[in-house]
Amino acid sequence: MVGEGVALPGSGASLAADNGHLLREVSSGAAGAILMALGPGPLRTRRLTEQLNRYAPRTVYRYAAKQVGLGLVERSEEPGVPSTVVYKLTDPGGRQLYRLLDAYAEAWWQRLPDGQIDDNCWTSVSLLAEMWELGFIEALSLAASSPTELAELEGDLTFHQVNRKVHLLRAHGLMRDRPGRGRGRSYEFTDRSRRSMALIAGIARWLRRQGGSGAGMTSAQLATVLRVVTPLIQLPQHAGKQIELGLAVHAADEPILELVAEVEADGSCRCRDATDQSPDGRAAGVINTWLGVLLDGNRGRFRVGGEMELVDGFLIGLHDVLWCGEQSLTAA
Repeated sequence: MVGEGVALPGSGASLAADNGHLLREVSSGAAGAILMALGPGPLRTRRLTEQLNRYAPRTVYRYAAKQVGLGLVERSEEPGVPSTVVYKLTDPGGRQLYRLLDAYAEAWWQRLPDGQIDDNCWTSVSLLAEMWELGFIEALSLAASSPTELAELEGDLTFHQVNRKVHLLRAHGLMRDRPGRGRGRSYEFTDRSRRSMALIAGIARWLRRQGGSGAGMTSAQLATVLRVVTPLIQLPQHAGKQIELGLAVHAADEPILELVAEVEADGSCRCRDATDQSPDGRAAGVINTWLGVLLDGNRGRFRVGGEMELVDGFLIGLHDVLWCGEQSLTAA
């Protein structure tokens, strides 16, 4: 669901405060390529179209205008005959968004020979946004789901529409068949889609910085992100142990939502709702604190307890599995 509008600094424009909405905006058409091309510095119109020569000039003009309207790009004219149009990223909004996308691209995307990002990557981001908006990510974070179960989520999609979307998501590596479920087909996340939560979390923090603490992500949405990311973490030295994860509205408050991260016998982790069982470790924080550990590895503002090696290993893992990159995984 699209949320309340957020006014972007200096733009006079409004952007819906929803992670999926913004992800769709920056990944559609030439939008993402324009943001990345402007990252190193301002470009004149001709130079911008030359760099993005896989798009028609009219397409570049149209999407550049959309980015100006969103407050991510500035357009100015230099005097002369004829005058020259120059585009640059807004500061801080456009530049912060560029740094997020560039860091994720550096970790997980293969760049083209000219340094640009392949259009398939932008398509995957757009599909990720759709998964988030349709509730697929929340549903799959709880359990593997069949097309019938996904079609029963709140929304206007028929079974056949959901089935087509699932096939598209599978083709782009964001969903896969869950093995061992008999004749009925069900689907689960791939590691690629789990790592993509870095973009969901990054967009959420970007929106919070532009629109205030009420924008970007709710506690329930953050719980979804944690459930999706946790299975990427490996803590074999802590097999059988549990960490209570608390999400609070204010730093001094008791958590309003609690989850448990459980380390399985093979060292893999899974996230589930809290129980009455006494955990081996605890970590609690507000939304910004959790976003900080996911995006920066900043663990300093958590309220922690229990076995610190276990808690610290889990919090470090939340960041590393999202940002260490393919080469680091191969080396490990």
